[in-house]
Amino acid sequence: MTKIAFIGGGSLRTLGVIRDWALAGDVARNSRLVVMDLDERRVRIISNLAREMPEVRAADIDVTGTTDLGEALEGADFVYNVIRVGGVHRMEYDKRIGLKYGLHGHDDFGPSAALIVLRTVPVVLRIAEEMEKRCPDAWMVNFTNPVPFIVRAVNDYTNVKVMGYCGGDRHQLHGIPAFLGWDRPCPGLAYRGCGIDHFCWSTELTLNGEDVYPRVREEMARVDPNELSVYNRMGLETFQLYGHWISAWAHCFHWTHHDEMAGITRDHYYKIDTGKVASRNESQEQAIDEAEKCLGRGNDNGFWEQPALKDLPSNPAFPAVGIVAISSMLRNAGEEIMVNMHAPAAIDNLQDEGIVLLTARLNRTGPEPIHFAGVPDGVAPLTRQILDYQGALVRTAVEGNRNDLEVTLLMDPIMRDVGKVRPMLDELLEANRGQIRKELLEV
Repeated sequence: MTKIAFIGGGSLRTLGVIRDWALAGDVARNSRLVVMDLDERRVRIISNLAREMPEVRAADIDVTGTTDLGEALEGADFVYNVIRVGGVHRMEYDKRIGLKYGLHGHDDFGPSAALIVLRTVPVVLRIAEEMEKRCPDAWMVNFTNPVPFIVRAVNDYTNVKVMGYCGGDRHQLHGIPAFLGWDRPCPGLAYRGCGIDHFCWSTELTLNGEDVYPRVREEMARVDPNELSVYNRMGLETFQLYGHWISAWAHCFHWTHHDEMAGITRDHYYKIDTGKVASRNESQEQAIDEAEKCLGRGNDNGFWEQPALKDLPSNPAFPAVGIVAISSMLRNAGEEIMVNMHAPAAIDNLQDEGIVLLTARLNRTGPEPIHFAGVPDGVAPLTRQILDYQGALVRTAVEGNRNDLEVTLLMDPIMRDVGKVRPMLDELLEANRGQIRKELLEV
């Protein structure tokens, strides 16, 4: 009987993931799921709604909730890590500090991501250490951002088996047909690719088994950039430069269109500050309040029709990628999925150290990476630099001091300016005092 522990599972998104698991077939029947979070109210809401879910009842899945990490991990086969140390509001505050110095960021790059690493890595390592005691054979399936930093910390500092997922790469399966005006859905479209998380390239594109890149390149050459949205125009420019489809739009443009992305983020915060849109944190709190009102109403066919829940189920063509991975492993199916993992010698023009994102086959023993000649030559030096930065920041989060941190941030290809980094770091560290190691505060 398979046991999955959802660590940090007090989010409404967990319900959509649990639904996908319940629909995974025989591997899900009679399984055990544990929703663990430090927020007792959220644990109660999510675990009770999950038990009311028609798909969960049909598969005879046992769902429990707890605030106790050890209880959640005991005997687990898979640990679905989705924690967010400091919450969304902390990240948004850090993003604003970065913008004061002209630096764009999110939860996977930039100054705000660096502070997430500093807050999160020690916590994840404690989770991994507890796994070594309570479920030493389990896989950590990590979704906590920034994914490659977290996977690298677990890989480098523990004996826990770990793989990381984002799933943004799958957007190209509808993004390419939408961009080029092809019929949708386009079920014969497939890809393989390699790179790093949010800077990954589809090196192979096939349609019904045939190479479709020549057609894509021909049609992209005819696209009028003046008729495109901002992100589509960035995507076209990136394709024209490097000749390959970049797999997750918007986030990837941090590295190719940094200043423009910073401007877009400033405009977004202006709309929040002037009341034109709600902040992400406010929206999430309102959503959990509305979901709580659904408790006790789910024992009918209208469970997913309730307004608070209707947007949670995945597109049937794109179930949660972590569930696809777990299911493929349990079935020994060898499905091909993009995985963040340590894969020495798998990408010829990147270093062996570090966590890369690449297509791998998921079998019973875990992900087996496919070999690639490399990322596009023009981005290989930048990618290698980012990988070095990721490794240095993880080491600093675990072992370093304030000086190490300053030196590390200057390794980031975007943040290479002492005049910006030093005062910005003063603000970021003061804002995060109490949530990071005290050695990082010492000059």
